[in-house]
This record gives sequence, C-alpha cells and structure tokens, in this order.
Amino acid sequence: MYNGFRHFGTKIFRHNAKIKLHHSQYNIISNTNNKSYNIKLDKDEYINQNEFIQNKKIISISPGGYKGVYMLGICIYIKDNFNLDEFIFSGASAGAWNSLMLCCKKDAHFFKTDIVDYSIKNSKTIFELEYLMKKKILEYYTTDDFELRKLFIGVTSLNGYYPETQIFSNFNNLEDAINCCIASSHIPLVTGGIINKYNNMFTFDGGFSKTPYLNISENVLHITPSMWNSTIPTKRNSMRDFNEFTTLFSKHKYNFTELYINGYHDAKKNHDYLKSRLV
Repeated sequence: MYNGFRHFGTKIFRHNAKIKLHHSQYNIISNTNNKSYNIKLDKDEYINQNEFIQNKKIISISPGGYKGVYMLGICIYIKDNFNLDEFIFSGASAGAWNSLMLCCKKDAHFFKTDIVDYSIKNSKTIFELEYLMKKKILEYYTTDDFELRKLFIGVTSLNGYYPETQIFSNFNNLEDAINCCIASSHIPLVTGGIINKYNNMFTFDGGFSKTPYLNISENVLHITPSMWNSTIPTKRNSMRDFNEFTTLFSKHKYNFTELYINGYHDAKKNHDYLKSRLV
C-alpha cells in the first residue's frame, strides 16, 4: 500500500525470499472465465474480446498505506465534480480500494463516513481495517451497486520463485472484488501473516510490482499521495526509506479527518489541472 514501495520493498523481498525481482510477465486476468492474457503477446486479442474497455480512459491510483485516505479525498472530489462514464479505474493496494469506491454508483460520501471512517476507528492494524471494511461494504452494498467491469486491480503473485504482475478484472461479484483488494494490499508480516492466497495464487501487495496498472493505453491521470507535491526528491537513504515505509502503516501517525480534507481541498485547488485531464 506504499507508493515508492518498489525502492525499499524490493530490498525486503529480495532479502527474505532470496530472489531477484523481475517483471517480464505481465498478465491481465478475467475472473469470469479465468482467462489470462499476456499483455506483450495478447494485447490486441484482449481489447477485441472486451468491447466495453475500447476507447475508455484510464485513471490509475497508486499504493499509499494509510495515506490512501488522502487519495480518497482526491477521488471523492473527482467523483463529485466530473462525469466518469467514459473512465475505467486501475489501482494497487490502497489504490485498489479507492478504485473500488470510484466504481460505486451510490453516494461516495457515504462510502467514506460509514465504511472507511468506521473501519479506521474500530481497527488497530491495516489487516483489521481491511476485513472490517469488507464486512461493512457487504452489509451496506450489493454487487449491483458497483460497475465492477470498470475495475482493474494490480497484484503481485509468485510463479515458482519469481514474482509476476497480475491485473485482475471482470470480477464475479462484489466479494470477489474486495478479496482482490485485500490481496493487492498484503505485505508479509506488515499487514497480516506471511501468506495470502487469491485466485489460487500466492499474492502480495501490488506495490511490489513496477507498474501494477492496466497499460493497454496511456492513463490520463495518476493519483498518488504526493501528486501535488513539487519537492525535488533527495538522494535515497535506506534508513530514511525504512522510516518512511513503516510510518505509512502506523495508525497513530495520522489525523485521518485532516488527511481526507487535505486531499479533497488539494484536488479542489487543482481543479483546472484535473479538468484538463478529465474533460
């Protein structure tokens, strides 16, 4: 759930699994028929067989840990102010949950107050947060309340010793989509246990992948926790990376009301930029 995870997270993965990360395999998986398309070899076939996505514009949403609440503010502002009929949403980790929200046909503010706020208040860890969100979403919504065909979730899976990028789509129902959001958010020993399985695969946070987003065409907008921050990156430092990484999963570090409001207001301040991308 961390944007920039590739820098520090990759080191963790290499150390723990003693493997070298590579992402030569990038697949789009349709859950309704469990068909897999290799994007390098089958891109045209995939587009031809999925008429709905043809000519659709892509909004991608990055990982972000608890800063996903800041991105939620951005996403709800976009949902409040722009027609998203011609868009599809591709996210990983925290971005997967925000992408799911953007697919909801009902009032997004309800999703924020009765799902996200409630779940944060009543959980101590991201693991607890995810499963409480699942419980509340399934209590309040049905599959028909979401346009799930607009949803694409990036997950890192293991093929033998090597990780691969999987983009899941065409979910069977709402619970299936939520389970994929959980798979996309799984960081061993950080957000839960060591192992998580989804669709008969060992799965890990989409942030382990270099580009865990649908890439059949160029995305028109990429949402991140730092998208309005023009600060020039400094030279990377492994200890600083570690502190930044762990902070993103430390609930007590954040005022979540402030995070959400800042995301919403920052999006409002940058309305003209968003309009240039979304209209």
